[in-house]
Parts: sequence; C-alpha cells; structure tokens
Amino acid sequence: MTGLLCTGGRQFADWSADYRLFSQDKWNVQQLFTPITRGILELSEPNMPFVTALDDTHIKKTGIRIPGVAWRRDPLSPPFNVNFIRAQRFIQLSAMLPCGNIPASARAIPIRYENVPPVPRPEHSEPPEVWKAYRRQRRQNNLSTHAVTILKNTRQQLDKQHQCPRRPLVVGVDGSYCNETVIKGLPERTTLIGRIRKDAKLFHLPRDEDHPF
Repeated sequence: MTGLLCTGGRQFADWSADYRLFSQDKWNVQQLFTPITRGILELSEPNMPFVTALDDTHIKKTGIRIPGVAWRRDPLSPPFNVNFIRAQRFIQLSAMLPCGNIPASARAIPIRYENVPPVPRPEHSEPPEVWKAYRRQRRQNNLSTHAVTILKNTRQQLDKQHQCPRRPLVVGVDGSYCNETVIKGLPERTTLIGRIRKDAKLFHLPRDEDHPF
C-alpha cells in the first residue's frame, strides 16, 4: 500500500480512505502478479528460457501483534556478533528481464512475494504429542516446501500462455534451497542453478545393468 501511494504521488496526503477501501476484501497475491508475468513474457523472446531467481528476505517490524513477526537472525550482522531483529519472513521469485545491450545484463522484476511465517513453537511443558505434531508441521510448512509450490505455480502459469507452452523455466537459488525437498519437487521442464557445499559428493543415477540382482 505504501509503495502504491508513493508511486501515485500521494505520500503526503491522508491515507485513511485508501486503507479503508483496500481492507474491505482479501487480496489474491498470485492474481496480483499475473499481469506482471504476462508483460515480462511479451517483452522477452518466445524461444528463450524464462530465467528467474528465488530467495527469502526479512522485513523489519516493530509491532508485537503483527501476524508472522518473530525474532530472527539479522543477515547483515557480522559472523562474530550475531544480532537479532523482529521481522516478517517473505519468499520472493523474480524474473530476469534482459536490460540493454550488455551480455547477461538483466533487471529483476518480482513475480511472487509470499509471507512464510514459521510454525509456532510449543512450550517445553507441552506433551510429546504436541511436539510430534510440531515437527511434522515444520517438515510440511517451511521455506523449501513453499519454494516448490511457487515453482509449480509458475510452471503452470507458463504452460497456460499460448506463446510459450514449452518454454523452459530456469531458477537460480542459494545454498539453502539446494536440498532434497526442492530438487525432488521440481516441476518438469525446470532447471535449478544453485550453490552447494564444496565437500558435497555427486553421483550418477544408477543404471539397470549396475544392479547386482
């Protein structure tokens, strides 16, 4: 809301009517970014892959009653002195739109921006059943599972576009998303480019003739 008002040159006007209007109904975040994705596809070559980048970020908040706000590690703090901030956690997918005549030059345009709050941690006095349910919810509701959902929705949206039914989807991520949940959950015609630990061991998939039985 603040960004829209500032874009319209109304940052110094009364915002009460705007917030009252937009608070009458819930927004569908995915539908909000659909026209942006369509515009990026129209500006890009039909035979080129749809290149994106995915990462999570923290938005600082001071209110204690804002949904999803919790204490988080400040990514800007030095490694020898970890700081904590109260913030909301979001995951963002941005499309890379070629910019200028310089090779590999692109402008990142957000096409997905979703709030990913952590699963509330139970008290230490809670019974084992509550802790078991908490661990199960953490496996089902985290940054990696949300990333897979976002990539699948983006893949479906690309397939619905008549000018790019078979356009490859390329997504760049950091090391935290190079895990089993994301790699095994990738949709078809999707390529993941990410960093992995330097001591990781990579193997070819086993072939039928390699099986001893």
